[in-house]
Amino acid sequence: MVSVDHLANALSTIVNADRVGKPEVVLYNFDKLVLNVLSILKRFGYIEDFEVIYRSDKYHYPDVPEEEIKKHDRPVEVRVKLSGRINKAGVIKPRIPVSKEEIDERAKKLLPARDIGLVILTTSKGILTHLEARRLGIGGRLLAYVY
Repeated sequence: MVSVDHLANALSTIVNADRVGKPEVVLYNFDKLVLNVLSILKRFGYIEDFEVIYRSDKYHYPDVPEEEIKKHDRPVEVRVKLSGRINKAGVIKPRIPVSKEEIDERAKKLLPARDIGLVILTTSKGILTHLEARRLGIGGRLLAYVY
């Protein structure tokens, strides 16, 4: 079965492992968007750390030259160390465009309280939280929420 939405798959895997109490989870289907969202979650303390594992780290190729391995090396999995702080996380479908004036209104609908949780947006400045987008005065499209 093919995973269509890597971000939704990653967030549901992280939330389910966090609820069970696992200290670590491994993500096999990911892209740059998932890595950017993980860096935001790490920066705000929702996860402890994450590590990208490359093919050359996981498998050994004795007959292939080192420069050939580095040229064709690619990430195969991401190990995420959980902190136990995530209560709920999910993606927002469809990815609704919001202006800078609507960010607070949308965050109020998605989050349980004013100072609890994050709404993650994609903007012209990259992947940001609703707090950073409000401070920069830019809008974007809603991607996910976490609290």
